[in-house]
Amino acid sequence: MKLVIALNFMVLSIVMIGLLFIARANYGRLGQSSKYWSIAIVCDAVGLALMGLLFIVVADFNNSSVIGTISNTLLFASIVYQSASIRALNTEISRPMAWRMLILVGIFYLLWDHARLNVEANLRIIFFAVYALMALIWQLHELSKNRGNSTQIRIIRYLVIGEILFVTVRLFAVAAVTVQIVHVEELPILGLFALWVQYGLKVVVYAGLVAYWSEDLAKQKAIIELESQQFKDLSERQEKLIADLGRLNKAATAGVLAASIAHELSQPLQSLVLNTGLSIDEMQTDRPSRELVLASLYEQSTSVARMVEVINTMRGMFTEEKTQAVRFDLFEMVERLAVLVSAQATKSGVEIAYIRTGDAWICVRPPELQQVLLNLMGNALDALTQAKNPTPKICVSVGNEGPWVTCCVEDNGPGVSDAMYSDIFKFLKTTKATGMGLGLWLCKYIVERNHGEIVAGHSELGGAKFTVRLPNAIPT
Repeated sequence: MKLVIALNFMVLSIVMIGLLFIARANYGRLGQSSKYWSIAIVCDAVGLALMGLLFIVVADFNNSSVIGTISNTLLFASIVYQSASIRALNTEISRPMAWRMLILVGIFYLLWDHARLNVEANLRIIFFAVYALMALIWQLHELSKNRGNSTQIRIIRYLVIGEILFVTVRLFAVAAVTVQIVHVEELPILGLFALWVQYGLKVVVYAGLVAYWSEDLAKQKAIIELESQQFKDLSERQEKLIADLGRLNKAATAGVLAASIAHELSQPLQSLVLNTGLSIDEMQTDRPSRELVLASLYEQSTSVARMVEVINTMRGMFTEEKTQAVRFDLFEMVERLAVLVSAQATKSGVEIAYIRTGDAWICVRPPELQQVLLNLMGNALDALTQAKNPTPKICVSVGNEGPWVTCCVEDNGPGVSDAMYSDIFKFLKTTKATGMGLGLWLCKYIVERNHGEIVAGHSELGGAKFTVRLPNAIPT
């Protein structure tokens, strides 16, 4: 019978070690619950192995060796740390509590070693059962705090209740023995049966905790996937919203620049009509002048080229096609955009100076940057028109500062108040009475999207100054 009991203890120990290796390979970094679960199952595995050894080498329970103290202490510690593992599912185990558990295990060791030398085996078994019951009731209390819909927690709760039941059966079975238990054969069969069932349930509790972790990880993964999909949907909606706002801002810009565009197209168109009529009239004479007709055709060609330039600039600004980043000279773009604002500036009596102070090669999406520059120049024109400055002036300077290409748009208007600078790029913030609060916000979004930055400040001319910085892309 000794060998059978010892073999059962060894089998349980091997099962727990196998479960430990399987669980640690997949759930080894789940925090405190996994940590205390590992301590508990190691204590159980070692304690059961030592208990099996004890049953083989010890013939008389009254002459139990220190191996019995160590094995029983480890088995008690396993219940304590299993309780901590269950508690850690809901509440973090504090350092003082961890020390209290360790002290409790140490006190049990001292009490058991004292009992080994001074108390008969019957009372020692009852003593262990009482302590185990208290620890199992703690487990049940911690499980009751978990009010989720986890199937695994409910199963573990029923298993712990089963453990409490069979520990109680073992306690009463030993208490009912009228003689002193000295040899293995004198152990009550009902007590041994309750012991095997209890440890069988305990193994299932260990497995149930692993299953709970798996269930919890699956839920977390589902939540992460849902949040990821929601984030993706929100990002797509944000991109669509920003694109719509960009079109709205372009429409507003088109309205503001309508007079300039009409003027820039009307002048070469009128020249084209006049020179065409002149050519027709000259060709209808008896002796048409070849030189006059050629000069007229050259003028017509120049007018057509001028109109094509204006139209291409407009198409680049207001196109809805997706474009890739390309390398180009920023100052050349500024010069092309000048045709769209020159008429409005002339009508308002605003002098615009275009200054190059260095190389200005950048690699961005041209239509987006055109929108930024037209917004900034349009804002400067609006500010000067409202201020009624006697000598209104705008300066657009392009140069470089180390790794950056800079474009500064500044004026001698009223400027921006210090209180407004912190909010000037925020959505729906505007200093204009009829403004929408989109222009500068979009400018900031576009510039940062192209890996640059835009800042506002005070100009030496007396008004506002907006500086766009973009990464230098000098062609090789």
